[in-house]
Amino acid sequence: MDTLASMQSLFSTLWVVWFFVLFTGVIVWTMAPWRKRELERQGEIPFRDDLPARLRRDDQLSARLRRDDRLSARLRRDDQRSARLRRDPPPRNPS
Repeated sequence: MDTLASMQSLFSTLWVVWFFVLFTGVIVWTMAPWRKRELERQGEIPFRDDLPARLRRDDQLSARLRRDDRLSARLRRDDQRSARLRRDPPPRNPS
């Protein structure tokens, strides 16, 4: 336990150095000249006119909703059919 307590100042110093290196790496990666084109392209995202993409997304959503409506209607018919069969079973053929 004494060795761990005596090494506490070393570990504290190493943590400071580690976080400084990590912070410097993030800053260099963010501000690097080779990322300039990518950052400029990402900066223009709010100004793009992406109406066709929105319309495509709305079309996909409406197609999915129509498919879900058809499925729910089919399930509803099946439920009604099974309820009718439980209520009025078909006549059995005497054999």
